[in-house]
Parts: sequence; C-alpha cells; structure tokens
Amino acid sequence: MAAVSEAGIYEEDFTVPGAAVGDVALVSFTQELRGATLTALVVAPNTVRVQLLNNTARSISVALGDLRITVHKH
Repeated sequence: MAAVSEAGIYEEDFTVPGAAVGDVALVSFTQELRGATLTALVVAPNTVRVQLLNNTARSISVALGDLRITVHKH
C-alpha cells in the first residue's frame, strides 16, 4: 500500500457477492494500523468500499497483510 499522508484517506473497492446497500459491512486487517482507522461500507450491489483514514499528524505506510471483509444482511 502506498503511503497515506497526514489526515489522508486511502480507499479501495472490493467485490463481495451478495452485498447490498444498507447491509452492515465489517473489516479487519492482520497488521498494525499505525494510528489509522479502517472502515467498510457497501456502496453498490456486490461492492464494499474499504477506507483507511490516517488519524495521525504524519505520513504512514501500513505493512502488507490480509484484509477480511464480512457483510451482515440487514
């Protein structure tokens, strides 16, 4: 992953079959987030957007790891 500037956001969309707008999306990551916050949101049918928000006052780089996305039907 590229460096994320201070107070910056990195976003990426993932295909999650069966996900629907209004469903609850959860995300976890297997590496240290270095002060960042990770969130997930269903933005379209079968599409979950994951956002990494850098809450720090410095640029950060997050190590490669496994992202886990879970969608709960609402």
